[in-house]
Order: sequence, then C-alpha cells, then structure tokens
Amino acid sequence: MLYNFLALYSWCYKSLRKSSFMINRLKSIKKSTLVILTLIVLNIVAFTLLSSNIKQNYRTTDTISTSVENNNYFKAGVNVLDWSYSLLRYFRR
Repeated sequence: MLYNFLALYSWCYKSLRKSSFMINRLKSIKKSTLVILTLIVLNIVAFTLLSSNIKQNYRTTDTISTSVENNNYFKAGVNVLDWSYSLLRYFRR
C-alpha cells in the first residue's frame, strides 16, 4: 500500500514538474502567437464537430438530383453572364 502511494506521489510530482515546464514555456511565447495558435486549434475543433454532425444528419449533394431546365438558379446565372457580356461589348465600342 505504501509502495503504491509512493509511486503515485512520484508520478504526480513528475507530472507537476512537466506541467510547470510547459507553463513556463507558454509564458515565453508572445501573446499574439498564443492567440493565433488558440484560434487555429478552436477552428480545427469547430470544423471537426460540425463536419461530423453534417455527415450524420444531412444529405450530400451527390444524392440530390435536379433537372437543369427546372433550375432557376442556373437560369439566373446564365442571364447575369449574358447581361455582363452585353455590357462589356457595349463599353468596348
């Protein structure tokens, strides 16, 4: 029993020394670098959580089939391109 306690105490002491080393090392890094690293880590965590949730709950675009003739967005995009090319031709003259 005493041996287990000493082993646990030794492990905790080593862990605390390592953590204090890490804390001192973090203190030596500039604040702006820490903020950037924190934002990158948070971005990765948020992306992972959201992407796993989307995969489970929503259909992908591969399973959604729409007809090109009935797609109003496609028609609107073609109309905008035609309009912009006609303006370009008008101002080139």
